[in-house]
Amino acid sequence: MSELWKRGLHNQGYFSYNQIIQNDKFHEITTQPFDREFIESKYKNIQNFLAAGPFKADRLNDIDHNSFENLYREHYENSYCNFVIETHFELEDKCGTSLTEKILKPICHNQFFIIVGPPHTLKKLKELGYKTFNKLIDETYDTIEDSEKRLEAVIELCTKIATMSHKELHKLYVGLKPEITHNSRFFNKSKKERIENLINSIKNEH
Repeated sequence: MSELWKRGLHNQGYFSYNQIIQNDKFHEITTQPFDREFIESKYKNIQNFLAAGPFKADRLNDIDHNSFENLYREHYENSYCNFVIETHFELEDKCGTSLTEKILKPICHNQFFIIVGPPHTLKKLKELGYKTFNKLIDETYDTIEDSEKRLEAVIELCTKIATMSHKELHKLYVGLKPEITHNSRFFNKSKKERIENLINSIKNEH
C-alpha cells in the first residue's frame, strides 16, 4: 500500500489504511517473510506513508473498521477490481495458503481480484472450483515462492491495473465477465448446498 501511495495511485480508487492499534488478544506469532535488508530498503517510504495517514475511504468508525463482519457495499458495487490484502503473506515453513472472508467479498460482489497473500492462493481457489483471470491478467505472481519477488511482482501488477483508464478497465472487466459471473454463482450455489446439507444432517439426527 505504501508503494501505491508513493506512486500517487491512492486516488485511483477506494484506498484505506486505518492504523488501528491492535490489543493483545489479536497478537499472534507469525513468520517473517522478508529479510532485514529488504525491510530497510522500504523503511523510509513506509514511515512517510504512515505519517501521511490514516487513509479512510468511508465514514465508518474504528470499531466498525476492525470488524470482519462489516461491509461498505458502495466500494464493491461501484468498482471493477479488488486488491485483496490477505491476513498472511506467508505461512510458517512456507506451507499452504490462507483463505479468509477478504477474498469472498469480491467474489460475492462480482469483482475480479488480485491477491496479496501466500503463494499458490489462486491455485487453491481453482481447486475449490472457482475461476481466476489469467486469460487477460498475468497471474504468475501466484507461483512465486520467494516472498520479496512475489511482493514486487504483485505491486507491479496492481500498479498496471490502477493506472488503466476507465475505458480500459471496463474493457478488461467485460472480458473477464464469464469468470466473474461463474465465481459469484458458484459461491451462492455452494453456500446453498452447505445449508441444505446442514439441514439434512440435523433432520437425520432426529
